[in-house]
Amino acid sequence: MRIKNVISTGFVLFIAFLTICLTGCKKDNKIDYDNKIKVTYMLEGGEYKNCTAPLIQYYDAPKNNRLYLHNPTDFVVDYENIFIKSNYEFVGWYKTKTETPDGVPTYSDEWDFDKDTLTDKELTLYAKWVEKKEFFYAVCYYDDNGKEVELGKYPTSQGGQFNDRDNYAKRRDGYTPIGFYDEDGNEWDTNFKHPGGDEDLIIKVFVKYVKGDFAIVRTASELKMNKNRNIYLMNDIDLEGASFSFNNYNHIFEGNNHTISNFKVAYDSTRNGLIDDFEDDTKKMLCISVFGNIKNATIRNVNFENVHYEIEVILSLTDTIYLGGICVSMTDSTISNVNFSADYVIKKLPNDFNVEEDLKVATDNVYYQKDTSSEVSNAKCDIIKLEN
Repeated sequence: MRIKNVISTGFVLFIAFLTICLTGCKKDNKIDYDNKIKVTYMLEGGEYKNCTAPLIQYYDAPKNNRLYLHNPTDFVVDYENIFIKSNYEFVGWYKTKTETPDGVPTYSDEWDFDKDTLTDKELTLYAKWVEKKEFFYAVCYYDDNGKEVELGKYPTSQGGQFNDRDNYAKRRDGYTPIGFYDEDGNEWDTNFKHPGGDEDLIIKVFVKYVKGDFAIVRTASELKMNKNRNIYLMNDIDLEGASFSFNNYNHIFEGNNHTISNFKVAYDSTRNGLIDDFEDDTKKMLCISVFGNIKNATIRNVNFENVHYEIEVILSLTDTIYLGGICVSMTDSTISNVNFSADYVIKKLPNDFNVEEDLKVATDNVYYQKDTSSEVSNAKCDIIKLEN
């Protein structure tokens, strides 16, 4: 062990680093240092416990002419907080110090405490410090006037990756974040690592927003979970044949020109699923569509493909069945830029049900009926019947 080598060669310096520092700050005349080998550690602007004077070690001359030095920082449990230079990091001890004409020091020949040995009667080593660099990720966005706004910064290190752990992106009131992007507008690379470097460097991560409070939906499970919220669709979604529908939707559905496909329209054909008929309130009707009977809703920029209706109704109270696309009825609502393609098959109906008169299919519109305050534009619907 290195400690044993030091002791065997007569390491007479105060074993505690505290005492070594005191040796640099105050001379102790009780010990005869004349026949000792002196090693001086120049702190080069650093300090140890408020002491800026050089640290000095004294050794007895080794019998084998090979003397290993003991690293002074080994005496300190937490030298990063005790052995310091403000805004600098300690690199190591060096044998050679030179200065440029303008007085800037450079250091070379680092001392290796595990390999280098002392042969001269005296040695001076110099502490090398490097200025600390500050690296950050800044979370930003452009406001409605195109002005860049910073939401917060995360300190990081060279090679560190971005993580919005404090949810800075959610601190813009009245807006919902939909993703992170780089300065060129490309979607943020989750494998990106901070490059660091010789200068302080801030990498900006930009947030894109949609105005309002939306559920950001990318998967089938997220779509099902957020049926009763404003929805902002980020991907095409294949429902893989599952049963699905909304229940009398009264929110905003922004499809971003994505497609929802391959599902059966779910509905309730029990007594609870029946309501008064549009034309005769003494009769009961069953409404089947993707969004139900919508009110104060906006549905836009979305495609529905490979949609299936399986009509299987046995409740004798069912007088009329309305088969709609996006909805059966719409009140104070807007539908725009929607394409709907579906098929239907009749599996079972009540015995006295008149298919020709009482099954009403919205084959020309994405709705069956609407009030005068509702608007529909650029919407196509295609519902075809399949033979059993």
